[in-house]
Amino acid sequence: MKLHEHGFNSPWRLLVIGATLLASGLPGSPLRAQCDPPLQWGMSCNDWIQVSLPSNCTEEILPDLILEGALFPNAVYEVEIFHGINSLGNTAHSGLIGLTLTVQVTNLCTGENCWGNLAVSDHWAPSFDCPQNPVVLFCGQDAGLVPPPPLNDNCDTNLTPILFGEATESFGCGSVDGIWERIIRHWGGADSSGNEASPCQQEILIVRGTLEEVVFPPDRDGEEAPVIDCGNPDIDPANTGYPTLNGQIMNGEQCAFSAFYSDLLIPDCASTQKILRTWTIWDGCLPAIPGQNPLSHSQIIWVSDLAPPTIQCPGEITVYLQTLACEGPVELPALEAEDNCSGYTLSVQTPAGNLETNGGIIEGLLPGLHPITYTATDGCGNQSLCEVSLLVSDGVSPVVICDETTVVSLDADGQAELPAADPDDGSYDGCSEVSFLIRRMDDPSDFASFAAFDCEDVNEGPVTVQVQVSDLYGNVGYCMVQVIVQDKIAPFLECPPPVSLDCNQDPTDLSLTGAPEVWDACTFLLGWTDMGLSPNVCGWGELIRTFQAVDKPGNVTICQQTITILSNSPFGEEDIIWPEDYAYSDCTGPEYFHPDSLPAQSAWPVFGDHPCALVATNYEDAYFDIATPACFKILRTWRVIDWCQFDVANPDAGGYWEHEQILKVSDQTPPAMVCNFNSFVKVLSPDCLETINLPYPGITDCSPEVEITVESPFGQGFGPFPGVPLGEYPVTYTATDQCGNFSYCSFVLQVVDAKKPTPYCENGIVVELMQTGMLEIPASIIDAGSFDNCTEQEDLIISFSPNPADTIIKVDCSTPAGLVIEMWVIDEAGNADFCQTIILIQDNMNACPGVPVVAGTVTTEEGLGISEVWMKLNGIADPPTFTDQAGAFSFFDLETGSDYTLTAEKDLDPLNGVTTFDMVLIARHILGTQLLDSPYKIIAADVNRSNSVSTLDLVELRKVILLYENSFPNNTSWRFIDAAHVFPDPFHPFQAPFPEAIHYNDLIAGLPPPSFIAVKTGDVNLSATGY
Repeated sequence: MKLHEHGFNSPWRLLVIGATLLASGLPGSPLRAQCDPPLQWGMSCNDWIQVSLPSNCTEEILPDLILEGALFPNAVYEVEIFHGINSLGNTAHSGLIGLTLTVQVTNLCTGENCWGNLAVSDHWAPSFDCPQNPVVLFCGQDAGLVPPPPLNDNCDTNLTPILFGEATESFGCGSVDGIWERIIRHWGGADSSGNEASPCQQEILIVRGTLEEVVFPPDRDGEEAPVIDCGNPDIDPANTGYPTLNGQIMNGEQCAFSAFYSDLLIPDCASTQKILRTWTIWDGCLPAIPGQNPLSHSQIIWVSDLAPPTIQCPGEITVYLQTLACEGPVELPALEAEDNCSGYTLSVQTPAGNLETNGGIIEGLLPGLHPITYTATDGCGNQSLCEVSLLVSDGVSPVVICDETTVVSLDADGQAELPAADPDDGSYDGCSEVSFLIRRMDDPSDFASFAAFDCEDVNEGPVTVQVQVSDLYGNVGYCMVQVIVQDKIAPFLECPPPVSLDCNQDPTDLSLTGAPEVWDACTFLLGWTDMGLSPNVCGWGELIRTFQAVDKPGNVTICQQTITILSNSPFGEEDIIWPEDYAYSDCTGPEYFHPDSLPAQSAWPVFGDHPCALVATNYEDAYFDIATPACFKILRTWRVIDWCQFDVANPDAGGYWEHEQILKVSDQTPPAMVCNFNSFVKVLSPDCLETINLPYPGITDCSPEVEITVESPFGQGFGPFPGVPLGEYPVTYTATDQCGNFSYCSFVLQVVDAKKPTPYCENGIVVELMQTGMLEIPASIIDAGSFDNCTEQEDLIISFSPNPADTIIKVDCSTPAGLVIEMWVIDEAGNADFCQTIILIQDNMNACPGVPVVAGTVTTEEGLGISEVWMKLNGIADPPTFTDQAGAFSFFDLETGSDYTLTAEKDLDPLNGVTTFDMVLIARHILGTQLLDSPYKIIAADVNRSNSVSTLDLVELRKVILLYENSFPNNTSWRFIDAAHVFPDPFHPFQAPFPEAIHYNDLIAGLPPPSFIAVKTGDVNLSATGY
């Protein structure tokens, strides 16, 4: 910021200082030195200052612009502009236009300051650099590309001129100075402050040349301009050149000049050609003068092939002789090549002869390196060469002959080697000697001169080895050989000497009996078997121990040792601890009496593991009723026997002992009875009665026998109880155990109705709107005899939905004429089911606006609705519609007074309702023994649509039943007859034509709904379904 001082003549008194010195007017400061002589006080600022920016768009704000009155002499002032609290210096510029600014002036000598409001504006108008001369364009140049004149401003840059108007004056051929058209544009503009520039007029002249100034494109013959490459034969003038006038392309018509051309094509080699293009330029402003107007010029265009084919040339080719005799033909490979314009041929030149094909079989080349040349020639004779080295090599592997199987035996160290040549059985090669290598297939190592085997290969099946046979050219052959590795050396085994033991010593302890000495080169197994004790198996007597050492291949060595076992202390009753008596204070089941459920001292007899005894035990229980406090007791007899002492032939000789244990039961716990079963029984029978079988409860109790009694309205026991009606029935079970404890279980058995009602709907009910155009329809009028197994018919609820209260439906003029609804039937148990039907709504009182509709039904003569019938109403743009499950259809928004024709079609499933029984009924009708009883059945019997019923109809029907035909050849599977038609003679319906379409002439609203009777071809017993 700048400081301004007054009253000092020396130049140093006007200076710029940093922000840190702005308040430094105090004695002793550097600024204070400028403020002598003594200071003057008092200053006031203008309240409002308006600054208009000059031509350079910046203005320095000086103190005398802000302060009221004269400036103090010898004072130093500082001026600052603020926007809010932000200081903006003391220079106004375009960025401050429109901002609310304040300005502060400070007397730095006294520290005084004052404030004023500052407004910055721009009143300097922008100006055009308006051209003095017109812009000249030639015909074909776009005047829209001529830029507007530059618009300059003091503050705004890049102002966009505004086109106020444009006037075009066309002179055409009448111009004498060559001006075809003149365009005058009027430009204006304004800066961001709204200052408007003075208007500028811009003039553009479109000048027309002459035929003498036309420049024709050069010939594309390789002299004036390059030829056209046949690889990209673009001969369009955009590529080959157009004539130009004043540098502008002449194409079509412009400024009364017309330019066009014609081509004469001259074929050349392959896909190349020469083109003679004749250009014709017509000046429409001049009369025709031969040789002058129009102006003609011939351009020569050559589409040429100058490039030879490109061969994908390899560096070297290796081929292999394919005969074992080391001589014979070799096959040279075909090379890939391509040409930019045409096809090509490839030939090969070799020392042994030439091939006129791209590769092939050549004879006479011996193994070695040979130079060969591939030559590619295109359709225009351009050639390229590929010179490569051909390496002819032996390509036949040696003939490998090996033994299928060979055997090797391990030595005393468990090792064996098989040399690579050992399995060979006469392998050979036609060109050189052969060599051998071998490897094991289970070893990933490389081939070697021998294969090694050891103990791990014994008894593992044959080891597969691969023998590689090689010739001097690197060809190899292989054979697989199965090697059987054998170990024929049996283990060494020596037994310990005989020994005697007491029966309390362990004869399996080798530290007592001694261990054998054994050794083998490979792994072995050592085991022994003991040949029973003689004379019994009670742990004493003579034991013969046989040791056996077996190595991996099964070589066996055997030796025997004799062990004598003596018995000195036999088993006696003193070795038995009998179980103590026990009294039960509580018990919940028979499992509590098992020894495993008793305390250890009352559970099982205890006896040690005597080494010279074979002891077994069992028990037998006897139940006895006793007086309170116990309710029964168990006498348990234990028996212990030592089979090493007991002699069945002399049972009194000893080795058998008995003991009686007493178990007393004091049970005060009633039986636990589980009754959490389903208490609902669903009735599904037609008579609303059900057979009841009561469920059995689960019982848990200490007593082995528990008595269950049943109390119910059905009688004694669990059932079955037939003929039970709906209701709730109390049932009580009582369980009593042997100790007199008892428990109860009660529940209510509910017999409920679970069968849905059977709904029956009236189909095609017709109702009429009242004079008000509205009508309430009760659901009950649709019921055709619905019923239920348990609820009386008069107690059934008929509604329009599962809601029982939905018994009324309101219709008016907006309701479709064919209203498809659901009729719900609800029984007293809440079970519900529904059927679907259609209500036909008529406006016979003309209460509704006159918008006619055509809505009706398609049913059989028995009223069964037929779905998927294709309903067509000729005379409307809407597509046909299909009937729904109730056979209903409707067409809306029809025009009053128009003519319409309604037809129905369905040609699906010819076997629907058709069986051999229909053939029987038709035959009876033909014979007169049983006539068909309706005209619709007679029409159904006319299978071949001949307007009569005869044996020919039976023939056609039989073909369809036997699947010889999948449709009726002269008929459709369904026919549809206007339901309003009355047959003059119902038993002869073919005497007069019957309508299979409904016609409307001058259609009006309120007509009765149309209906069709559906006739299923071949179905005379009305068994067809409506789907």
